[in-house]
Amino acid sequence: MAKIIVNVLLFALLALPSLSWATPVNWQFPSTVIFPGLNNSVSGSFTFDADTNSLSNMSLVVTLNGVATPIATAGSVNNYLRIVQSNTLNSPGVFIDRSTLTNAGGTVQIPDMGAGTCSGLILGLCGNVVPSGGRVSNATINGAIATVSPIPAVSQWSLMLLALLLGMLGLARFRRQP
Repeated sequence: MAKIIVNVLLFALLALPSLSWATPVNWQFPSTVIFPGLNNSVSGSFTFDADTNSLSNMSLVVTLNGVATPIATAGSVNNYLRIVQSNTLNSPGVFIDRSTLTNAGGTVQIPDMGAGTCSGLILGLCGNVVPSGGRVSNATINGAIATVSPIPAVSQWSLMLLALLLGMLGLARFRRQP
């Protein structure tokens, strides 16, 4: 019995590696980014996790031809982030080259960015934002590590499991002794 418990314990400790969670970064445009064209701009912030390639907490305002529209829906994410008003054709949005956005945060230059409308859907998500007033190179954006609520890591749960199994093993040995 004890041999089985020890084997199970060793398997659990070796089979359950510690997971590490990436900390997403809140990215904020320090000022309104003006695109060449007819009063086209973008301002606001979003959270991006470069390790999981996921967007959240999008709060941007895109202005196309003088009309300001709040956008807070993630389109497709690959080499470019696409944030749109809705995942429908002709929906206003912005595309952002994600190559300089890391989980380290800081102030970075975005190599390519534009505002326009969604021109194609990929699996129900906006897959292409066509710039209607030009593009911008090297726009500045500031990133700060997002606050994440603490949750137990796998290693903590493994230690609790280890303590429980060792306690059961000790109790079994204690009962066997005369």
